[in-house]
Amino acid sequence: MDDGDDGITLVVRGDDLVSATARQRYLQRLLGLPVPEKYLHLPLLRGPDGERLAKRHGALTVAALRATGKSPAEVLGPLAGALGLVDDRRPRTLEEIRRVLRPREAWFTAPLPLVSELFQ
Repeated sequence: MDDGDDGITLVVRGDDLVSATARQRYLQRLLGLPVPEKYLHLPLLRGPDGERLAKRHGALTVAALRATGKSPAEVLGPLAGALGLVDDRRPRTLEEIRRVLRPREAWFTAPLPLVSELFQ
């Protein structure tokens, strides 16, 4: 409801929510809300057990990393490497990452058709 009220046209979230997109679009249509034009699903960082990293699983927050004295480059570079966006995990600034960014697949996707649209 909030996204509809705010006129959201781009949704950015983890790739674990890809399967929910069609249902959410359907509900938005039923409720007469605007349906976002694009969805960006980013790969999630996962632990050795394959589960997504989250604070509730003991993953460090950005604030905790800052408190240890880590620079932004010391946080960004390893994260970009862990996500497969760059070739290694060395410290990198955001600008360095942008220059060498290599997404594994296209992230922007056209919204999935609604089931009701498939049978019209």
